[in-house]
Amino acid sequence: MEDVQPEIEYWESSTVAYVLGANPPIPVMEGFIRRIWSKYGVDKVIVLQRGMYLIRIKTMEQRDNIVKYERPFFDSKPVVMKAWVDDMDFTKDIVTTIPIWVNITVDFKYWGIRAFEKIVKLVENIIKLDDMTTKRDRLNYARALVEVNIDQYFPDHIDFINERGITTTATINYDWKPINSTKCQKLGHHEVNCHDKVENKNKQQEWRRKETQQVTQKDKSQTQGGYNKGANRKGGPLLTPWIASSVGMQCLDDCGLIDIPYGAHAIFLSEGPSDHCPALIKGSDNNGGGKKPFKYFRMWAQAQDYEKRVDEAWNWKGGGTDMYVLTRKLKQVKSSMKDLNKKGFCATQAEANMAHQDLFRIKSIKKRKLQNTVYVIKNQDGQMVDTPETVAQAFQNYYLRLLGERKDNRE
Repeated sequence: MEDVQPEIEYWESSTVAYVLGANPPIPVMEGFIRRIWSKYGVDKVIVLQRGMYLIRIKTMEQRDNIVKYERPFFDSKPVVMKAWVDDMDFTKDIVTTIPIWVNITVDFKYWGIRAFEKIVKLVENIIKLDDMTTKRDRLNYARALVEVNIDQYFPDHIDFINERGITTTATINYDWKPINSTKCQKLGHHEVNCHDKVENKNKQQEWRRKETQQVTQKDKSQTQGGYNKGANRKGGPLLTPWIASSVGMQCLDDCGLIDIPYGAHAIFLSEGPSDHCPALIKGSDNNGGGKKPFKYFRMWAQAQDYEKRVDEAWNWKGGGTDMYVLTRKLKQVKSSMKDLNKKGFCATQAEANMAHQDLFRIKSIKKRKLQNTVYVIKNQDGQMVDTPETVAQAFQNYYLRLLGERKDNRE
C-alpha cells in the first residue's frame, strides 16, 4: 500500500467524466472543461479510454463541489461525472435516468413554482428552472432542467385542466433526446445511422467474373475515342487530364466536339474486343458559383444613422440557445448593413470602382511610357548620346536618312 500511496494521493482530487451519446476528441473536451470550470482550477484533462476522460482538480473541496452541484451539458447532451477512487472500474455505467433541458410553451401565468411543477410532473421530474424563467426576463417559453428515463416516451405536448376547468395544451421542445440504437445499444443515434458492423458468419464469398463497362456515344458530353497511347491502354478505368493535351484537342476536333467546355476530363476504360481503349469524356459541372461571403465596408461607419442601425439590430429580442441568439443578431446586423448600403452607398461604391479603374489605366499608361522611353542611343557618327535632346536628334537624323527630305516642287 505504501508503494502506491503517493500516486493515489496525487489523483484523489480527480473526477471521471463522459458525454452521453458523443465521444468528443481530447482538444475539444479539454477546452470545454477548462472553460466551464475555470473557477475550480482544472489541472489536467486526460483520456482514459475512448469517450472517457480523467479530470484532475487542484483541491478535494473543489472536486466535491463539481460532483455535487455541477450538471454540465456538451452540445445539449448531459455529461456524466463521478469521483475517482483507486479501485474504480473504468467502464461507462448503465444509466437509466438523465437530466435534459426542455422548453415548455405555456401561458406565463402558470410559471409559479407550484403550478409549473404540477404541469411538468405529468411527464418528467423537474430539477430546476433557468435564470431567465425564474427572473421572468423571457415570457415566450419556460425553460426547465428535468430528469427523465432513457427508455420513456417523450411527448411533444402536455394536456392539463386549468383553474377554470378548461383543457389547456403546453407544447414541449427538447434540446436533446436520449435516442437509443437497438443495433449497438448506444445513445445518440438510430439504428439506421449506426456505424457498428454486424458480421454475418453464415455469409459465403464466391468468385465472379469482372464485368467490363461498355460505353456508347449518346451526346457531345460523352463519346468513345480511339486513343491507345502506351500505359493508358493497360488496366482501367483511368482518369487523366488528357483532354487538355494536344492529342486530346485533335481528337475532339476530329469528332466534332471542339465546343466541349473547359474543365472536361476523360476516363479511359478497359479494352474491349478491339485493341483500342474507349474514352468517356465528360464536361465539368462546376460553374464557379456559390454563396458569396458578407463583406463589411468601413465607409458605412460614416453614415449618420450607422450606430442607431447597429444598436437596433443587435438588441433583437428572442429566445433560444446563446449560439442561436448570437447568430440571429449577426444576421439582423447584416440585413441592416445591406439596406444601408443600398440606400446611401451604392453610388459611392460605384464611384470607388470607377476611380480604381482610372487609377489602373493611369498606372498602365505610365508603365508603357517608361517602357517606351529611350535613355541612351548610338547616333549616325557612332557616338553614345544620353540627353533627351540628343536622343531625339539621333532619331530624327536616322529617319531623315532613311526616308529622305521633303521637297515641295518635285519634278
